[in-house]
Amino acid sequence: MRFLLSTIGSRGEVQPVVAPAVRLKEMGQDAVVCAPPDFRGWAESLGIAYVSVGPELRGTARRSAGTVPTPGQRRRMIEDTVAAQFEAVGAAAEGCDAVVAGGAPAVAARSVAERRGIGHVYAAFAPITLPSAHHAPPVFRMLGQGPGDRDPDRVSASGRRPRSWSGVRATPAGGEPGHESRQHPPGPAVPGQPAARAPVGVPWHRRRCGSLSR
Repeated sequence: MRFLLSTIGSRGEVQPVVAPAVRLKEMGQDAVVCAPPDFRGWAESLGIAYVSVGPELRGTARRSAGTVPTPGQRRRMIEDTVAAQFEAVGAAAEGCDAVVAGGAPAVAARSVAERRGIGHVYAAFAPITLPSAHHAPPVFRMLGQGPGDRDPDRVSASGRRPRSWSGVRATPAGGEPGHESRQHPPGPAVPGQPAARAPVGVPWHRRRCGSLSR
């Protein structure tokens, strides 16, 4: 089998997907990693096929002396990042039997897998990254969203936040950036968040490993 392991982020996101890629190779399987270009040399030194996605991240850690981006500019940056993911992940998935998405920012993986009719697994590095009816999704303050940090009403916040997930997950799949992503029926809905484009339909403990053997 051939697996695509996709992630977006720094070393904390990339290393956990390169490790299983190395193990898969040791087991006689094919694996390709799609991640930021910063880690290409390291992954290839381990014998892992690597597809770069997005710009290098090293420069983003420096303090900028310029003006702070507006919420609109930040939203556009997110949209551009997502569009780049669909292009890179879509190409990297060619010939693969399954896609493994590592971390919540890997928003393109599930749609690419569904479009190609191949298996998909979402690997959460921490349970808090999973959309849940029991915990409100994060407040995207950089996009100008609320409630404030001192808002004690987390129950009401949880009811409002599905709109945030819908906005973030409504990403393009096989279309021009900005188009509605779902040109086909979505996967299983997340309880309490029927409109969300969730990275995973059901938790891992309820999935069958055999679903990868399509």
